[in-house]
Amino acid sequence: MKRLSLSLAFVLVVLSSLQAAETVRTACDHDTDFSTLKTYGWMSTQQPLPDEANHIRVTEAIERAMERKGFQKAVFGDPQVLLLYRAGIQQQVGARSYQTVSSYDPTAVKTMMDFHREKRGTLTLEMFGGEPRKIIWRAEGSNVLPKPDKMEKAIGKAVHSLLRHYPPGSTPDPPLP
Repeated sequence: MKRLSLSLAFVLVVLSSLQAAETVRTACDHDTDFSTLKTYGWMSTQQPLPDEANHIRVTEAIERAMERKGFQKAVFGDPQVLLLYRAGIQQQVGARSYQTVSSYDPTAVKTMMDFHREKRGTLTLEMFGGEPRKIIWRAEGSNVLPKPDKMEKAIGKAVHSLLRHYPPGSTPDPPLP
């Protein structure tokens, strides 16, 4: 019985740590030569976020990241790539675990779980290219949302995480601290 409770505690700890981790998925059109793409613009159908400040933060973070990847924003003419982002928030139940060890009996280990509600944000970035325009690259990431005063830094890290593996097949950029 004691082994079962320790095994269950271990599984809960692993699951809670996985839920708190940032997840990023990418997909691309393998027929596209990404090395030839140098200019970008925004899709005309881009919907701003309800919070205008966060919309500005997301678009500026994406534009800075695109410039770091060697892109230039097309002011005149037709850009080679059009960008579109989507963002969403879901309420989830999160869990944090911690262990206590008795100083009198080192085999008496207790694992405690704290359950709480948390908001998890999802950010999706899509690149459209070619004629007719089709999705050539897509990245989606999600993570627990920080407090409002930490939002700008969190958005920057999220955009960096999305574009770490762009272009496909290249060596990923190092993660931000």
